[in-house]
Amino acid sequence: VAVAEFTQNNNYGKGGTTNPRVSIPFLDYARLIGYDIDERPTTTPQEAEKERARIKENTKKAKKRINQDLQMMQNIKFTWKENIKGKNADFVSIVLFDYVAIKQGYIIIGFGHDMAEYLRQLPETQYPRQLLTVPAKSPNAYRIGLKLAEQYNNDNNQRRGSSNRLKVDTLLKCTDLPTIEDLQNESFNNSSKWETRIKEPLENAFDVLTNRVISNWKYTRAKGEELTEQEAYNINDYETFISLYVEFELINAPDHTPRLERR
Repeated sequence: VAVAEFTQNNNYGKGGTTNPRVSIPFLDYARLIGYDIDERPTTTPQEAEKERARIKENTKKAKKRINQDLQMMQNIKFTWKENIKGKNADFVSIVLFDYVAIKQGYIIIGFGHDMAEYLRQLPETQYPRQLLTVPAKSPNAYRIGLKLAEQYNNDNNQRRGSSNRLKVDTLLKCTDLPTIEDLQNESFNNSSKWETRIKEPLENAFDVLTNRVISNWKYTRAKGEELTEQEAYNINDYETFISLYVEFELINAPDHTPRLERR
């Protein structure tokens, strides 16, 4: 959310000064991450009092959570070694945030100077804010949802007509689910359990995303050819499974057509 605000505040990819500071309305962000802080209708003074207490408590919980997140992110550095022509080149370490605060109803964030300049050099992308509603206990759903958004918003994928399809094998690589090799190398060879250890958790992650980030999904072949009902319900070997694709429909997907036509 901070990067999205930063993008709106700065002349992206062009010259001029960089404004590293962003302000995010506290209540709007608390709603985005799932806190119920809106007043519900009441019929008696007693109910109204309870409702005010509920909102106050949920707002307190949201503030505590957001404070913790801000403190954690202020301690983050992005560190890497750049590789040029196969050789180690420059070492880079960038502070994410210089300044964080919650005051006067806003979450205020100041990106580190070098981080802000780095962000302006990156291409613009799209981030579905519905991803913020994915429960923390479903990290694979979040990772997959982000991967789907990246796939959809890639210009080359849009041109090729493959923006709404991803190979199962590719999706598995962005999760922390075990590989078939992991199952084979366990104390007992558990490769026969690939459906319960790999396939079902992947499908559960898509169920979490449905009606949040995507409206629907299904297995297909490489060019979007649909499986028959019998084929879809009888995916019973691992090699067939990882060769399939998942076709999906993003909720509130941006229309890239006018921008691509201008390009």
